[in-house]
Amino acid sequence: MSAKLNISLALKLISSRFPIGVETIYSPFAKLFIVIIFIFIVSCAPVNNSIKNIQTQKPQAKIEEKKQEKIIKKPQEKQNNIILESNEFSGYKILNEIEIILPKLSNNKIANNLVNAFEYSIYSKEIKNIQLNINKYNNIKDLEVLLKSKAVPGKIFIGTLSSQETTLVKNYCSKGILFFSFVANKSLAGDCVYLINFFPEDDLRALFNYFPNESKIALLYPENYYGYNINKTIDSIAANSNSLIINRASYKEDLTNAREAIKELSKYELRKYELERQKKILES
Repeated sequence: MSAKLNISLALKLISSRFPIGVETIYSPFAKLFIVIIFIFIVSCAPVNNSIKNIQTQKPQAKIEEKKQEKIIKKPQEKQNNIILESNEFSGYKILNEIEIILPKLSNNKIANNLVNAFEYSIYSKEIKNIQLNINKYNNIKDLEVLLKSKAVPGKIFIGTLSSQETTLVKNYCSKGILFFSFVANKSLAGDCVYLINFFPEDDLRALFNYFPNESKIALLYPENYYGYNINKTIDSIAANSNSLIINRASYKEDLTNAREAIKELSKYELRKYELERQKKILES
């Protein structure tokens, strides 16, 4: 029995790859050991995780995009606030109702031309939702009554042609108003008062730049703030030019002494005396 058992075992252990009769050692644990080693090698091999990284990065990109959208929206909100604040001054919102105040002059063309200029400027600029109120006053007291009734926070005033009237207006700056005046006195600018004018310094410089070299200039000016200001500023402008001021004279605003002022300016009496003296010389 033992011989038959050994033969049967030997037949089972014969390899199909080797020649018949070659005996191989059968080890069932070897196959299991090889499989374990293969699994271990595969598990230790490097794996490309770029796809996983891309998948994990996508939610982060979305979060960053949302943050950027919030950052972009914030400046827009600030800009809107600035636009609203630009329509305010001294904490008051500007009203779309403008008061034009002008004195009742003997020559109505001046006031009418100013009103026409305002209306044309609004029309040409296509400005809408603005109301113009025309107000005229006789004297300084009428102007004060007008300011008391019309001066409300945010109101814009345009008018006044004299320094005295503009000085009165400065007393109402605490009411939260804006005032545009046509006076030429630069010292009155400030607080709530703004000046709209062609200032005489610029005109004088243009004139002296136009005069030929070594020109002789005579100055005739009215006895008011405008004339006194011209007489005060012309010396410094003439000193920086190639012209010379040889004489000057002033006249009253009502023109009662205008003839005498012109005679003085042209040295009429001196010329007349010199002419009579020349006649006597020729007669003798």
